Amino acid sequence: MTLPLLILRPEPGASVTARRAEELGLRAICYPLFEVHPCAWEAPDPADFEAIMLTSANAVRHGGANLELYRHLPVFAVGQTSADAARAHGFNIAAVGQSGAQAVLEIIAERGHSRVFHPCGRDRRPTNPRSLVIVQRIVYEAVEAGDAEGLAAAMPAEAVALIHSPRAGQRLATLVPMMERRKLHLVALSPAVLQQAGQGWGSATAAAQPNDEALLALATTLCKKGSDDFYEGNTTIMGRDHETIGNPAKGKYNIRNMAIMLALAFVGGLAAMGWVMTRWDSWAEKEQATVSGHNSGMDAKSSVNGTAAKNAGAGKPSDEVLPQNHAQALNMRVAELEDRISRVNVQAQAASGNAARAEGLLIAFAARRALDTGATLGYIEGQLRLRFGQAQPRAVATIINAAHEPVTLQDLQAGLDEIGTELVGRGRSQNWWADIKREVGHLVVFREATTPSALPERRLARAKRLLEAGRADAALAEVSRMPGRASGGKWMEQARRYIEARRALDLIETAAILEPRQLRATDGSTIDQPSPLAP
Repeated sequence: MTLPLLILRPEPGASVTARRAEELGLRAICYPLFEVHPCAWEAPDPADFEAIMLTSANAVRHGGANLELYRHLPVFAVGQTSADAARAHGFNIAAVGQSGAQAVLEIIAERGHSRVFHPCGRDRRPTNPRSLVIVQRIVYEAVEAGDAEGLAAAMPAEAVALIHSPRAGQRLATLVPMMERRKLHLVALSPAVLQQAGQGWGSATAAAQPNDEALLALATTLCKKGSDDFYEGNTTIMGRDHETIGNPAKGKYNIRNMAIMLALAFVGGLAAMGWVMTRWDSWAEKEQATVSGHNSGMDAKSSVNGTAAKNAGAGKPSDEVLPQNHAQALNMRVAELEDRISRVNVQAQAASGNAARAEGLLIAFAARRALDTGATLGYIEGQLRLRFGQAQPRAVATIINAAHEPVTLQDLQAGLDEIGTELVGRGRSQNWWADIKREVGHLVVFREATTPSALPERRLARAKRLLEAGRADAALAEVSRMPGRASGGKWMEQARRYIEARRALDLIETAAILEPRQLRATDGSTIDQPSPLAP
């Protein structure tokens, strides 16, 4: 069975890989997980550098006109694809790496260069520059494309998938559920890329060299042999449980060596058994002699005691004292177990109390959150009645009533802004004579430095600041002392309801901590309290 090849790299690399795969007789399916876009970048002074390091052909494709400033510098490419792209744009290729960016850095250092320019993508792997000075500029970025549904539609029942980058491996792992991974066999550009894809795949393997040719060669072998045949005989494939499987010849030698070892172990076991049987009689005699000596010692001790001596003279065995000692030890063991069970019960009761406290606090916090956002209590109302209905009936009723006509802090702030003019005595209800008397009365005001100003405007400002800080009770006190407080009766009533609801919430939170009670039915049986998080 020939498996199809799923290509996930972005364009134009996906089309290039697909064309090479079709030349090798494979059926290629392209579903890019990313789209590559250029980024605006500022070019550093070319005179500050001695070489260029390329880790992707996209840097050349999307570098733009700024990259032409560095055409006179030698290029050290991490792979043949990057080198071909740079050569096509007129760059001079000094060396092509075969095993990653770190190997290219070592080549650059060996050539005597110290300052390197690295045009790269936004997502890049860290490297160890050693003694080199590397200046990076982001010239392109890979934007996610496609989704899980599109990938599932494009993916056949079983296929081989090519992974060209660590980010592609991570994205594939997020798009494919664990239950669906068995039908995909991964072929990655390197072991580091393969590691990012996670586990659970039908098989997973890394190419011997980090280039498209080695990747396609390995994928061709897997596609044409089929997944079942490929499990036997590939040196780099990782099996269904991610364990390395050897080649056929090596497998034969491993089986032969294992059979020889099993045979030697079997013969050694027979020899050891025979040796033990030949010495079993002597060991038994020594053990019997030890037991006899022990019994003799017990007889001697018994002869010292009057009761044991009489038993020995009467012909009774001296080891009758052993059952008595055994009964005492058993009683001590039972007492120890009872003490341990008692301690476990105490700990279980303490844990039950802590669980009841936690459940009560969860219910209280959920009720507070609902009131703060102006939402309905929903199932929380039943939980409040069940948990705190008997201990704090008034607090529960206050919270439920407040939830039916919710008042939030934002409502109080907006209402205070609306009636602010009337509260300070400048509303339509004030006549011109009252305005004159108020203004004249405020011309000169004597008060202590530590006493807040009694001017209505300043009281209003203080009330607004107190509301912003969440102190609705202090804001209500300020409003109640303002000259136009008669026009703010509705607002003051809303504020009182808000304050009473919060006090009730504080009360049931305190009750949840101090009074963790277990609910009981009318017949006295314990009621299993449902979790507040249950639907």
